[in-house]
Amino acid sequence: MKKILFITLILSALSLTSCRYIDILSSTSSQSGSSGEGESTSKKPSSILPSIYENYVKNSVYYESSIPTSVTNSKYLVLPVWFSDSENLINPGEDKETILSKVTTAFSGTSEETGWNSVKSYYETESNGKKTFDMVIGDWYDCGNPSSEFAGDQNDEIVAENTESLIVRAINNYFNTHPEDKRKDYDSDGDGYLDAVAVVYGAQDYKSEFDFAKYYGRRSGASFTNFWAYVYWLQDPSHQNVNYPGPNAYLWASYDFSNVSKKNPSDYPVKVDAHAYIHETGHLFGLDDYYDYTGSDRPAGSFSMQDYNVGSHDPYSILALGWGETIVPTDTQTITLKPFQDSKQVILLSNKYEDSIFDEYLLLEYYTPTGLNELDSKYCYEGTYPQGPRMSGIRLWHVDARLAYKLGRGYNYDYSDSRITNKIDTQYYYNMLCRNNTYAAGKSADYFSPLAGRYNYANYRLLDLIREGDYMKFRYKSALSGEDLFTAGSIFNMDMYRRCFVERGKLNSGKTLGWEFKVDTITEEGATVSVYKK
Repeated sequence: MKKILFITLILSALSLTSCRYIDILSSTSSQSGSSGEGESTSKKPSSILPSIYENYVKNSVYYESSIPTSVTNSKYLVLPVWFSDSENLINPGEDKETILSKVTTAFSGTSEETGWNSVKSYYETESNGKKTFDMVIGDWYDCGNPSSEFAGDQNDEIVAENTESLIVRAINNYFNTHPEDKRKDYDSDGDGYLDAVAVVYGAQDYKSEFDFAKYYGRRSGASFTNFWAYVYWLQDPSHQNVNYPGPNAYLWASYDFSNVSKKNPSDYPVKVDAHAYIHETGHLFGLDDYYDYTGSDRPAGSFSMQDYNVGSHDPYSILALGWGETIVPTDTQTITLKPFQDSKQVILLSNKYEDSIFDEYLLLEYYTPTGLNELDSKYCYEGTYPQGPRMSGIRLWHVDARLAYKLGRGYNYDYSDSRITNKIDTQYYYNMLCRNNTYAAGKSADYFSPLAGRYNYANYRLLDLIREGDYMKFRYKSALSGEDLFTAGSIFNMDMYRRCFVERGKLNSGKTLGWEFKVDTITEEGATVSVYKK
């Protein structure tokens, strides 16, 4: 899960999967406070940037950075960290050597070595080679600190400070002991920050069978959520230096996520598990969580990597990272859509397409239980995670990726309708208008709406899965199943599915879609879809 930090208040919700989310605003005195007070009103030079997530992140109201997708190859630094008492916190029968070997395989191994994918092979496969990693796995860093300094709630101020300090020390130690390795080589886009850093600590995670409360002599029920997996941004401008790049975003995770759970079936082929590290790396790319933190429903269907840590990424994320192929019809026609796992093709239906993913539209993806979906559609991951459909069909997505913008960085809830856009202009700073993990609006809420209380924002989602044949609702507690896919003969129009949209037959913007479609045929080679301009 991704973690968001407010200026004066840290709020988080623990996910049902393997990470945490907190939105990030500056904690330095030079950055603005709540309600936009003190924000800069001076404009930067204006320049419209390509519609990819990397450009949104760099121009967001938060002080983030991400793995660049505009550069093909990046170095990814993985640093194993050993506490002074780690030998007491690892699984029986494990040692430094075996753990380091598993971590190395999880991040950089081949499909033969992992039994599925490593972080490296997953993203290189998913991007069709448009993004590659040189994985650099450091030796154990014996930090000298007892684990107790990091054992606690992930939002405890002292625990957070200790963790952040350890991240910086581990990075400095690596480069000090490897003078032949130049920091600038780890900053492929030259933004002054290291592209990708993962710190893997020598302790089990807090959901394991290990009794942390007993070990530390703390009360039963004490929180140890810092021993989990998450991505966080340091937000310290002093680390940004194009000649001596420092850390901003980092991944923090237990080594234990590389172990294959005993809950998996006996014929499960995976030898070293990378699911959690792959999901968290998605956050390093800047991608959000797509599940509802309240657990009240499953807007994105729970079968995609940034949703429930399984399968491939959804098509919106692929487009956002610049790895997709978009078919945008302008009139009635019949289109043959190739399997998404191979082609990364999608059909985009919009009432007025303006060459931007940061807009509201429908995406048609030809889902197949192949490629990166194959393992998690054949096996139920850890015996509890959603299992993907074993059949093929059209997976239909309602995307609302519109942006709200302002002149300066800083915390401001009040975005007016005139400040909603689908373009990234460098003179402004941006916030996603909708999120799947945002469930309340207003200053008192854990997860806030850029539109505050003026809209029924809690029902607007970045990604909503539209399920075939269910015309009556837009909230679902069930995960994606084969019945939710549009197959041969399936028809979609906004009137038929009007109750699947918050605005009852219209887009969130209040506009009409102006399209309907029919799935004509489904074959292994492709899905034939007729789209009709209305």
